[in-house]
Amino acid sequence: MFGFLIYFILQKIYWPLLRVTLFTLFNVEIRDPHGTLSKTPRGTIIVANHKTPLDPFIISIAFPWLSSIYPIRFMANFRKFNDQALEFLRKIGIIYVIYFLFGAFSSRRGQGIERALELPISFLNHKQSVLIFPEGSMVLGHELGTIRRGAGILAAKTGAPVLPVALRYRRKKYILNIGELFQVPSYAIETESTEKVHMALQPLFQEVIRN
Repeated sequence: MFGFLIYFILQKIYWPLLRVTLFTLFNVEIRDPHGTLSKTPRGTIIVANHKTPLDPFIISIAFPWLSSIYPIRFMANFRKFNDQALEFLRKIGIIYVIYFLFGAFSSRRGQGIERALELPISFLNHKQSVLIFPEGSMVLGHELGTIRRGAGILAAKTGAPVLPVALRYRRKKYILNIGELFQVPSYAIETESTEKVHMALQPLFQEVIRN
């Protein structure tokens, strides 16, 4: 409950500041044909493809300030970055401060699926939303990376609604294509739950790449 209140307050405070900053620096287009952003409930799993380090921040401020989805926690890599600038910020501790303030949590890569899902399951059980990039890392270019099993298993275990978001970045322009909420049945096996996430993201991604 303490974490819920802390991040709920923090995200309400930085939402206008971050939105003005990012929408000034970048051309951000949000496509939400079903009006999903305004009706996404608290405790939702957001699944999105991953193109830039700013993706979690762009996605988190796409929702209205009064949206009930907040707070949003996002899964992140706490290990060495390939990008030199990000690795420098990690070494001097700046990345960890940013991660703390914005609600990031470790993906616990290499520790097994059960261990990796402990934190997001706890967050969802306490009505915090969780943002996951099921490709596992940034995938550049015009293709959707391989969808890993974690997001689907998480959705099946918790029964939480899932919101797919396809993202494209090119020439300082972000386009977010918002899908419709869906759920993964608790009886779904790993391959079925993974395929369900893939089938939700793939058409959204193809649409945003074509247009």
